Amino acid sequence: MDGTGGAVDVGTRMQPGGARRVATGAVLLALVVSAFEGTVVTSAMPTITRELGGDALYSWVFSAFLFASTVGVLVSGKLADRLGRKPVFFAGMGLFLLGSALCGLATSVPMLVGFRVMQGLGAGALQPTTLTISADLYT
Repeated sequence: MDGTGGAVDVGTRMQPGGARRVATGAVLLALVVSAFEGTVVTSAMPTITRELGGDALYSWVFSAFLFASTVGVLVSGKLADRLGRKPVFFAGMGLFLLGSALCGLATSVPMLVGFRVMQGLGAGALQPTTLTISADLYT
């Protein structure tokens, strides 16, 4: 729908600045999603590990994510220089979302730790690319 309430044809061009607003919204949404992950999981993790029977591996759930996100920042920075920011951003978001979905399907704590590594790699790719894309959008 356009600003007047009418439908927008697929073939029409976006208003000036519209593409920048869409890109800004996407980048901010990605940053918020990766930031929420840390706070939401922190409060739910004692219950999750207790129900999965892996209280002894409780700290590994957090450590695996933090280590993987640190590695993800380093690797994605280099990849973004070689491949471009957009593909690395989309790959990071896909990896983060896939890891999140698989974490929800985990049936054991070791499985959860593995999926948190995947999620952490995606989050590590999102953090630097969102900031770089924002810097590209707004000089």
